[in-house]
Amino acid sequence: MTCYGDDGVLTRALRAHEGYEADRYRCEKGHAFTMDWPEPANEPQWPPPAGLFDEG
Repeated sequence: MTCYGDDGVLTRALRAHEGYEADRYRCEKGHAFTMDWPEPANEPQWPPPAGLFDEG
């Protein structure tokens, strides 16, 4: 999972708690957020695919 944080830099985020449909994540910079997963992910979330975010 990725966190865009407050500085505009992609940071890897790890699952801190796995729920039934929503999981809690915390990034390496300490940001915490919840993701609702109505369906299981069908591809890896890290690293993000090329072109997902603008590099400029």
